[in-house]
Amino acid sequence: MYLILGHSRNTINRVIVWCHNAMKGKNSYSPMAIVEAINKVKGVNMNFVDHRDARCLCYVDWGPILNKHFKLLPTRYTFNYFFEFNEGHVNMRFLCSTPNSEAVNVPLVNATNIGLIHQSLLSDLFNIAAITIEHAMFLPICLSIAPVLSLTEKKLISLGKKYFSIPLEHLLYYPEIRGAPARRSTTSKSRHPQRCARRNGNLQQ
Repeated sequence: MYLILGHSRNTINRVIVWCHNAMKGKNSYSPMAIVEAINKVKGVNMNFVDHRDARCLCYVDWGPILNKHFKLLPTRYTFNYFFEFNEGHVNMRFLCSTPNSEAVNVPLVNATNIGLIHQSLLSDLFNIAAITIEHAMFLPICLSIAPVLSLTEKKLISLGKKYFSIPLEHLLYYPEIRGAPARRSTTSKSRHPQRCARRNGNLQQ
């Protein structure tokens, strides 16, 4: 089940803290560096989904299709921790040990037409009247691909000021910014390479 953005409880909160601790005090210059650091946490397996990669496309505008076929979960459903889905219904419990008498059962679809809903959903997603899930696996989804967002001019200027501190092997991940400061030399031991460069220039003059 995919919960709404921002929903986190119990173990998930603890995992987020573990991940923050794994990143503490480290400079991460790319998503893969973040993945590498967090995957050192026992029990955590993180992956970076790059929506620019043609092999792993991300789609948008799911709302109209999902709202057409499924009912929304009721308000305050996040007060529960345990969810069971069966035949178009969701059974919500505060804990897995909560007795059936206290569980809340909510229909998400018309249980008498699950087969028709399944077929209708596939037809809407792949724009084919009669289609099986086996056939659909080899077809593109008829939704818009998530656009690649461009950085604002203000963000680019701010980022350009930090280019001198980014290691060379990570610069390919960043957009090219005209007029960005030169990258810091890997052999320099000075904490202020730009000052040293200015001093050296003055001495030569």
